[in-house]
Amino acid sequence: MEDTRSAVFVSSGYGNALLLIPLLKTLKKRGHQLTGVFTSPFESEPFFENSGLFEELVPVRNGSLAALFAISRYLEFEYIYLDRLAATRKNILLAHFIGKFIITAHVPHNLPGFLKRKLFLVPPQEGLHDAQQILGLVDAENARKPLNLEDMRLPRLFNTKKTASLSKPYIAVQLSAGSGAASFKNWPTEHWISLLKELALVFPNLHFVLLGESGELDAAKTVMQANIPNVQSEVGKTSLHELVSILDECLLFIGPDSALMHLAAVSAKPTFTLWGATDFSVFGYATIDPAMHEVVYQDIACRPCSVWIKPNVSRFKNAESCPDHRCMKELPLAAVLPRCIAFIEKQISNTLRHVQ
Repeated sequence: MEDTRSAVFVSSGYGNALLLIPLLKTLKKRGHQLTGVFTSPFESEPFFENSGLFEELVPVRNGSLAALFAISRYLEFEYIYLDRLAATRKNILLAHFIGKFIITAHVPHNLPGFLKRKLFLVPPQEGLHDAQQILGLVDAENARKPLNLEDMRLPRLFNTKKTASLSKPYIAVQLSAGSGAASFKNWPTEHWISLLKELALVFPNLHFVLLGESGELDAAKTVMQANIPNVQSEVGKTSLHELVSILDECLLFIGPDSALMHLAAVSAKPTFTLWGATDFSVFGYATIDPAMHEVVYQDIACRPCSVWIKPNVSRFKNAESCPDHRCMKELPLAAVLPRCIAFIEKQISNTLRHVQ
């Protein structure tokens, strides 16, 4: 298997792209020379720059680039790996031209027969973290072994680009997920204001840096209008390189299930996360290392409905169709605040102990 040329398609949002890390590490250990084929409109290449996980990063985001790539790299790769989000007709067609064997987690409905000839399907297994499901593409048996934080850690061969100086020590905070559009993941802004006010009183020497994309500006503006001490907003101001730098230097991350949660976790930062419709045992990190990662959620009968294998459809077919998102909207401050304070205190204690 030494020096095997393989390609891994990255066809998802930022958070899901980072769940590929255990697969990439395993392939590297087995001697694969990896090309990342990036087809998603979310340009996640900066996360993998300087990581040593890929030998090359190739953006293929339109038909012209796909055709050129197919012609110029015809049958160059021994293996192509497609996770469930990458296994689209377009991607399988491209993989058919550039690879000899296609390992996939999904076969699209009514896929033409000629595109099935090279396919090797690895069906999903219940009860696994999503990173384990993806790892199963290369090793279905070992995918059932528990992951650890080193499996998930994103290597960094040298420093990322620096950003503007921030007051330290600081906690990175994200108020919403999916650029504010994933309402089933988002806690009410008034609750965030109350939480930050209390945290600022309990921890007067800590700073809180709000992070997020431009779609999250309204929530950040509302929080900043509350004039909470030591709260600074960088929402909509940062590149992906700068986000990596900010998270590299933070004390910990607080927020919902989001891409920044994944980035903080794979950057070896503790996370305190709020969960609604999504399943933290599938997408979160508390099951991987509960000492470093803590989750809080409202235990209602209809959650989790936002999970790709056997979702809870007792109330609605999917999270987007829910009219009230009770799982997040009714998550009380009283359930979050004491656990958040205790988590911060524990991480501060751990940091001081490591320094000493």
